[in-house]
Amino acid sequence: MSTNHTTNYNLNQWEAADKVLRTEFNEDNAKIDAALKASADAIGALEGQMAGKGNCQLYVTTYAGTGQYGQAHPQSLSFPKLPRLVILGSSNGHLMFFGRGQSVVTGIQLDHNEPCFWTSVTWTGNTVTWYGESAAQQMNYSGFTYYALAFLDAGE
Repeated sequence: MSTNHTTNYNLNQWEAADKVLRTEFNEDNAKIDAALKASADAIGALEGQMAGKGNCQLYVTTYAGTGQYGQAHPQSLSFPKLPRLVILGSSNGHLMFFGRGQSVVTGIQLDHNEPCFWTSVTWTGNTVTWYGESAAQQMNYSGFTYYALAFLDAGE
């Protein structure tokens, strides 16, 4: 009879002096079979939930800053498909993340490592438009190149 058992499934582990019993092997096989079946069922359920969800498509573009800002001079980017997430960055260390449907986003200045400004944003079809109270907040410094990485809905 086994004197030790595994941590997760309580399977038998025999010491040299233990008597090995056929019934213990059968019990272990039944536990392993049940665990494998439960795992297979869980994977099948997850695959069913993921069916039709699709993947995202990455899209990269750039724009040149003009120095203009404010509600009267918004920035906008249009994409070939519906964007779910847009990440803007520049060489001046600013980042912004636009999640689909957000009306206000936080900008981050990397040398401070914390949110440092807020920007208004609107979504219309495949276009995102935003403005801020300064060229920095709008990510529109004159002469800077800005980079956009968009996660597009592959199902659209």
